[in-house]
Amino acid sequence: MKISITLIVSFLVTYISTFFLRKLAFGLHILDLPGGRKIHKSATPPLGGLGVYLGFLAGVFLNWASVKEFWPIIIGSGIIILIGLMDDIIGLSALFRLIIQIIVSIFIVSLGERISFLPPNLFGDVLEIVITVIWIVGLTNAYNYLDGLDALASGSAAIYLFFFSVILYIFKQPHLVVFAAVPR
Repeated sequence: MKISITLIVSFLVTYISTFFLRKLAFGLHILDLPGGRKIHKSATPPLGGLGVYLGFLAGVFLNWASVKEFWPIIIGSGIIILIGLMDDIIGLSALFRLIIQIIVSIFIVSLGERISFLPPNLFGDVLEIVITVIWIVGLTNAYNYLDGLDALASGSAAIYLFFFSVILYIFKQPHLVVFAAVPR
């Protein structure tokens, strides 16, 4: 029941905020113009990711007791969304964005969040840290690359997260189901 409410609230926050952010983007002339690898034919408002992030935050706060231990990931994702917004509005170099993503990834790892699957020894710990940083930076850039096509990034994320949620539910990790099921 709690997951259903979370999904509904997250969807509604995402849907409603995306509507208002679209109007805001047109009003402030924050637009992604056609050209390069972008296939859209007219100016497109690039603030949809913020709407998705607001839906994600709504789901997180509805389930704060279950996901509060993931606060480094929540803060890190907030920093990355802010860098993405700055890039959409004023344009940032790829190198600058990459450096920020690496710093954010190291911040998340330094607070104890990391992929953990190797034996607990120096080699295993170092390798897990490196894999986690590469994973965060890699996924961030993969979705940024997919974002060149309208709705491809959010559509593929929704599909992946649905199946990830099913797997987590099967393996009886409900606190992670809630974290994975809310839209990104």
